[in-house]
Formats: sequence, C-alpha cells, structure tokens
Amino acid sequence: MRIKKILNNNAVLVAKEGKDFIWIGTGLGFKKRPGDEADSTKIERTFVLDEARSMHRFSELLQNISVEYASIADDIIRFAKSKIKYELSDTIYISLTDHISNLVALMKEGLQIPNQLTWEIKKFYPVEYAVGNYALSLIKDKIHIQPEEYEAGNIALHFINAQIIKSGEQVEDIQKLTEKIRDIVTIIRIHNKTEIDENSIAFDRFVTHLRFFFKRVDSMEKDAGNPLLVHVVEKYPAAYETAKLIENYLKITLYDNELLYLTLHIQKLIEN
Repeated sequence: MRIKKILNNNAVLVAKEGKDFIWIGTGLGFKKRPGDEADSTKIERTFVLDEARSMHRFSELLQNISVEYASIADDIIRFAKSKIKYELSDTIYISLTDHISNLVALMKEGLQIPNQLTWEIKKFYPVEYAVGNYALSLIKDKIHIQPEEYEAGNIALHFINAQIIKSGEQVEDIQKLTEKIRDIVTIIRIHNKTEIDENSIAFDRFVTHLRFFFKRVDSMEKDAGNPLLVHVVEKYPAAYETAKLIENYLKITLYDNELLYLTLHIQKLIEN
C-alpha cells in the first residue's frame, strides 16, 4: 500500500480502497514521502478505526508522541476486550494512548494525580479496575516506571467512558450541562486571552473531566489537602487563577484535589 501521510519515523497512514490504516513499525516512515510504497515487512501493529473522525484524531496524536505508548494502549485494550462484555468506542485508542503519554510526562516531573473515585471504581467497576491493574503492570514492564495504585482507577475511567460514548447514553440535564461547559470555556478563553481548540484531544479530555466532575459535585467532601497543588500553582499561576474563577462561577468550594485536576486540565487547554 502507498503512504498517505508520514506520522513519524515509525508510523505511517496508508489507504486501500478508500479505507485508512495506521501502520506502526521501526523505520516505516524514515526517509519516506507520501506516495511512496510502504514496506509491509516492517509492520508491527496495524490500527484501523471504524469512525473516520477518530482515525484522523489518532493519526494526529501519533505525530506528537512515541508510538510505544500506542502499542502499550493496544495491548491494554486487547486485554480489556477479553474481559469486558460491552463494545467500546474507537475513542478509547485516542484517550488511553494520550493518557499514557501524559502519565509518563507527569511522572518525569515527579507528579501523579490521585483519583478520589478509586474506591467507588474498584467497588462498582471491578472488571475495568482489573484492566487498570493489568495496565499498571504492563506500563512498569514496558516503560520501567511504577505508577501509584490509584492510577488503575484513572485508566478504568477511560473504559467506562468509552462504553458510555458507544452506547449513546444521555447525561442527565444535558442542556444545563452543555450551558455550564460553554460558560466555563468562555471563562478560560477570556481570562487567558486565547482561543480554545474545541476539536483538540485536550478539549475532549477536559469535557470528559467536567462530566464526571458534575456527577460527583454534590457529594464532594473536604480533603486533607494536596501538597502537589503548591507546585502546580507556582508553575501554572494563570491556569490556577482560571480554576478559581470557575469555582466562583459554579458557586461551590473546590478543595485541593479538585483544584489540582482542574488546573492541570486548564493548562493543557491553554498550551494547546
């Protein structure tokens, strides 16, 4: 097959009979140009996503990160599909690959983000949580880093979310939720004097965070504080100020962990 697009030295987008494929393999894109014949003997992984938009976004993501993270995500998803009983949206390939990339980047900075829902996820979604634990062992084996146990809950959420998207489940009070998200994005845009790319992966991740955030907002309890917040405030003061403005808009009190999550998501939107 001929190369449609070079994603990086180890990944190319190819097409056959109107169908796009992503091939991953060492040196597949090295010194190649669109229109060249792809070397099928170098293929280590093949990705073909049913949704055209997901395929486009996945190929965009692979231009900016190591293909190793996509391979690890693929292994995790294969394992998950052998355990779970429902279909997954193609978005799982994007969100999980992106999550692994961000996890590695944060750990290199000495940061990890606790998940306050870990206990609930472990109790109510035991299969997805088991997939999360499998993912941690694979990440340790492949990348030689050791995420904290609560990271299993973070990974499990990606599978729960991919099920919701696939099933077309409607969120309660969707109109109200949409209005809140619109207002929050406006606050971020105006306060930081920047446009927000609503077609970006960072925006999708932010909206997903808000959806789960709104579901648990009424049951939030005061936490014991998070020392990582001090570091994040110093590094990303504009994003933190924006998070506080959002807190005022929602007329609620956000404690350290929630402020930490929100600030990091806002920073991703700003820098994106």
